Amino acid sequence: MGGRLVEYELSNVFIETETKRYNLRPKSGKVFSNPGSVGFFDVPLEEPISFEEFPATVWVNFDFIYDTSPSVKTRTTGAKVRYELTDNKPGSTVRGPWYEDQREE
Repeated sequence: MGGRLVEYELSNVFIETETKRYNLRPKSGKVFSNPGSVGFFDVPLEEPISFEEFPATVWVNFDFIYDTSPSVKTRTTGAKVRYELTDNKPGSTVRGPWYEDQREE
């Protein structure tokens, strides 16, 4: 890719618990990145997620549509990532991520 920027667009993002699906709408939909740099998306929850007992499991599902800038070929990648919440105390209470599904088109 050389010195080209890569444009990533986050789509089809949602969180699943064992009982419910939470659809998410990213505030920032696109990120431009150089190779080796890090980009972030702002994806607020529309409603709080609560759990009655721990440990609890959540799955984060997402797709990225990406292409170089200037454009060469649009591609899509995505994943389903599992996290385990071990308790409801502040601090390090998350185990994971474990990639349960990865997609590339």
